[in-house]
Amino acid sequence: METWKYGIAILFVLALFASIHFFKKKRASDFASALQSGDSKRYEKALFSKINLFVLEPNMLFLMRSNYYTSKGQLDEAEKCLKVVHPEKLHFDAAINYYQAMMSFTFSNKDVAKFDKLIEGLKSRITDENKDFVNAIIENQNVNRKLYFDFDASVIEDIKKLVEVNHDEAKGMLYMNLAKAYHLNKDDKQAKESLKQAMSYLKNTPYQKVIESTLNDLSILD
Repeated sequence: METWKYGIAILFVLALFASIHFFKKKRASDFASALQSGDSKRYEKALFSKINLFVLEPNMLFLMRSNYYTSKGQLDEAEKCLKVVHPEKLHFDAAINYYQAMMSFTFSNKDVAKFDKLIEGLKSRITDENKDFVNAIIENQNVNRKLYFDFDASVIEDIKKLVEVNHDEAKGMLYMNLAKAYHLNKDDKQAKESLKQAMSYLKNTPYQKVIESTLNDLSILD
């Protein structure tokens, strides 16, 4: 009799785990569908679902929420989301996204210690396969350090050299930095030209709103 009861209990537990697994799989499928649908309201609903926060990978979800807030120009909310992310639990591409986004906030907060910690985090993700890619990011970020923490007009030429060897979104981000360098060097005409160049690479990305706001108010570059 006791054996029968244990058998029923085991079957119940297995059925429960199977149900949970099926539920998580369905939520993940629904989330992916919402992401690919192009329906912004459907995506927002899935992104901010409290249930998804428990059944999907929370670090990835908070990183995506941060990207969403950045695209809306809500940088304070974007930073709050990043602060709860554990980058060591993210896959490589997502971790790179995290480190670069978080570094942008260290510049605005003048937090050199946090910046150095993030650089160490980047270094921890280096493997034989990705070392050239990650080291290039670190090189770019060290130029940013010179731009944001200890401004020197010579950084303009440093950024120009990086612009020449980068492509796509990375090139757009460098043009944003070049705009800041020109502005700090009292050359707002070149700052605006650099922002326009940045827009050509970063249109329809989370940075489009930031560039548009900056073109209307260059004091954002201070």
